[in-house]
Amino acid sequence: MPQRKAGDDVQAIALSESSCCNAPIDSICPRQVDGGLWHTKNGQEQEIILMQKFINSFCRGGICNVPVTFLRFPRSVKDGAYLLEKLRPILEGISDERFHEVFAKPRK
Repeated sequence: MPQRKAGDDVQAIALSESSCCNAPIDSICPRQVDGGLWHTKNGQEQEIILMQKFINSFCRGGICNVPVTFLRFPRSVKDGAYLLEKLRPILEGISDERFHEVFAKPRK
């Protein structure tokens, strides 16, 4: 399988390369959602269904080598060193000094 990079269309990759995604698009992304629920008519089941979809997304991302970064809030807006470390893989060409200079600027 080819290496993927930031900016690749994750949904297209998942749909084209994952063998578990050969279902028609309407079964994956229904056009109508009954009562605000997704893939269930029972509100008690919704949390489990969404959790399964969330986990499945990460499995597909892992198959396609899609990098994932989780940021804690509010730490990510208060702790520049933390944010820099988390974002380092995608900050090519940006020095630590420049990052901290921009991070320290007032935000609106």
